[in-house]
Amino acid sequence: MGSEVGGRLVNMTVFKRPDIRFPPAKKKLWHELLPNSRFLVNMYAAGSSLLPDSVITTIAKGILTTRGAPDFGMFREGAILVNNRGERFTDELKNPHQALAEQPEYQGYIIFDSKFAKKFSSWPCFVSTAAGVAYAYVQDYERDTPDIISKGQTLREAAARIHPQPDTVVRTVERYNSFVEKQGDTDFGRSPLGDGIVTPPFYVMGPAMAYIGITWGGLDVDSNFQVLNEPGQVIPGLFSAGRNAGGLMMMGHGLGLAWALTSGRLAGKIAARSVPA
Repeated sequence: MGSEVGGRLVNMTVFKRPDIRFPPAKKKLWHELLPNSRFLVNMYAAGSSLLPDSVITTIAKGILTTRGAPDFGMFREGAILVNNRGERFTDELKNPHQALAEQPEYQGYIIFDSKFAKKFSSWPCFVSTAAGVAYAYVQDYERDTPDIISKGQTLREAAARIHPQPDTVVRTVERYNSFVEKQGDTDFGRSPLGDGIVTPPFYVMGPAMAYIGITWGGLDVDSNFQVLNEPGQVIPGLFSAGRNAGGLMMMGHGLGLAWALTSGRLAGKIAARSVPA
């Protein structure tokens, strides 16, 4: 909308590196089907204020267990990544998202065992972040998104429920475990290799895909958060803050929220000065 009134866009070609992410559900989740009229939204809000915190937390986890990006720590701690053919295709510790984008149907699956799952059931090892919950663990995915996680007493059982080539998955894991025993990955040179995938039950998560999440770009602003046009002049009455204002690039969980709140407050105070009393 800002560009439509002449706002200058900057850094639109600067992207955060792709992430490996679980795709959205094929069917809408229950909360997405709720009507969103103002009257009903007010009713939802009133009801939430009456419910105990434990109930709200349970509902929030069910909604917000993210289909976002599996944490890189999963690979660092020993999980492996296979494609639709059931084959490893890269060193999982070196930019696996880029290699995933070149695989059949651009899809991959994450494989691990129960020893790994136990580690990723509590802080500091998490599967992904989840807004309002902070972190999502293996048990959250099992409860809230069973369509993208499979568990079985044998690896073939786990893979058969979710992967198109379970037999190849079994052979791939056997080969990987042999690398762990010899402490040498002769396929891709991965190091460290973790403890192997040997302890039942076994888990397969997927499919996952490589997504370009966000551009760092946005509307160009001056030090008062006023939007600039193509010649660099202020557009009267138009302000931009947070990630909508292109140029400030921050890494790390939560820093974008902090900047959105801070810059939004500052921009609001400056904008208010131009409003007649």
